[in-house]
Amino acid sequence: MVQAYCAGFNRAIAEQKATLPNWVEPINAVDLLSFAQTMNVIFPLQELQGSLAQGTGSNQFAVAPKRSASGFPLLSADPHLDLTGLFIWYEFALYTPDYKFRGVTFPGAPFGALGHTDRIGWTITNNDPDLYDMFRISTRPGNSKQYNYHGEWRDFENVTLHLKYRENGVLKTQTQVMQRTAWGPVIPFKGMALRLAIPDPIATLRQGFGMAKSKNVTEF
Repeated sequence: MVQAYCAGFNRAIAEQKATLPNWVEPINAVDLLSFAQTMNVIFPLQELQGSLAQGTGSNQFAVAPKRSASGFPLLSADPHLDLTGLFIWYEFALYTPDYKFRGVTFPGAPFGALGHTDRIGWTITNNDPDLYDMFRISTRPGNSKQYNYHGEWRDFENVTLHLKYRENGVLKTQTQVMQRTAWGPVIPFKGMALRLAIPDPIATLRQGFGMAKSKNVTEF
């Protein structure tokens, strides 16, 4: 499914290359799995941001068929997510012999994030889970390249990142070195490491397809 999505995406940009900005590039399975992991990690990062600024919420409701004027079920989806930035919603439809979905999702997701099939409908909301832990780092006296990990002195791991960004329609790359610990990455200027509770990107994709293929609430 991932390979098929990438093939369709790449065929579409090849057909429209003359009308697309030059920073648009073909994607592969690694890109798609990286995006799936981004979808996982963005929620704890938003919660971290919310601890420093005013937070937001989300609300949804459903109306049973016997309570609606039309006799059909009604589902309101209001996840309170911005229409710009990392989460950019777009209309998404997928019709296969197994299921028919229509709703919205994020660019790069090969399945619908919220919407309905010919059997079920669903939306999402923030249930305030515990998504991260912070660990205060104690560096070794006289050797700032090591930190205390449960009584054991360990070397910081230096990871070189090549960060792509768009500036005035041109795709550029900035190289940055990040320190990692056994708990996770070091937060600059804070003396702390961040451990995120994020699931496997493969499991995220498998869950998305499973939700869309569910025929009833029990399967969902």
